[in-house]
Amino acid sequence: MHYLIVIAIFLTVVLLIEGSYFASRAVYAPGRRRVRRRMHTVAQDHDDTSIGIVRRQALSEIAWVNRLLVKMPLMQRLGRLLEQANSRYTLGTFFLVSTGLFCLGLLVGPFVVRIAYVQMLGSIVLSLTPLLYIFRRKKWRLQQFEKQLPDALDLVTRAMQAGHTFMIGIKMVGDEFSEPIGTEFDKTLEEMNFGVSVPEALLGLSERVDCPDVGLFVTAVIVQRETGGNLAEILEKTSQVIRQRFELLGRVRVLAAEGKLSALILVALPFVAGLILYVTSPGYLTVLRTDPIGQVAAVYAVSMMVMGILAIRKIIRIRV
Repeated sequence: MHYLIVIAIFLTVVLLIEGSYFASRAVYAPGRRRVRRRMHTVAQDHDDTSIGIVRRQALSEIAWVNRLLVKMPLMQRLGRLLEQANSRYTLGTFFLVSTGLFCLGLLVGPFVVRIAYVQMLGSIVLSLTPLLYIFRRKKWRLQQFEKQLPDALDLVTRAMQAGHTFMIGIKMVGDEFSEPIGTEFDKTLEEMNFGVSVPEALLGLSERVDCPDVGLFVTAVIVQRETGGNLAEILEKTSQVIRQRFELLGRVRVLAAEGKLSALILVALPFVAGLILYVTSPGYLTVLRTDPIGQVAAVYAVSMMVMGILAIRKIIRIRV
């Protein structure tokens, strides 16, 4: 056990140093911004539509790590998840942080609990914390994007009715709106300026955002470009459909509020009851910490409560 603690300390220090180095490079990278501005200037100076730029996804700044991660389909999905969350860090940095947290859990675990499998479980949960943060950030960006999308489509519609092109409307959205829709439309416009066709750039937008409303918008634009029609009118109708969907979703949330409150009470009841027992009768729960059978029962109870919470969350989560 002593050797394991020493190895865990060594790995934790090394990974924290590596993670801090690559994180600082990801945040403070003036060279990248200069290259991006230069490429944007070159794209504006050339009117030749045959110009094309191939995007290569960099999962790590270390060459051999990037080659290894690119060959793994699961790693590419995680890389797409980081892109959807608009993370400034690469997948290699993400894994360095997760591994460092796992080693930190192995290091601190023996001082918290004495059960080996509980220490391992706690280390695994700690290592998954960055992944949970990425999922949470992706969900927030998706909600913000859905709220901004109808107004953005209205802006594109008004720009086209005023005589501007579709790309000018996209540029106006990127300039006028904040994160996340402004950022995503800027990326789409840059791809168009670099020579990517409009359908391919819009399909890339739908892949990055992963929102059904964006899929509706992209499908409408692609179909219009193939069959013809008034694009401004189509976008106006699409914006109205999205707003009606939000109105229906609000009604569903009101009707489901009572069920969600009941679920919240059921989830909080065991923890509140345990806290009251711990305050009023501390010796009553001591057996769950000292006795081996009590420890197993506590782990089993917590596992069942987590499963119940997930089941209740799935029941009350209504999609429209």
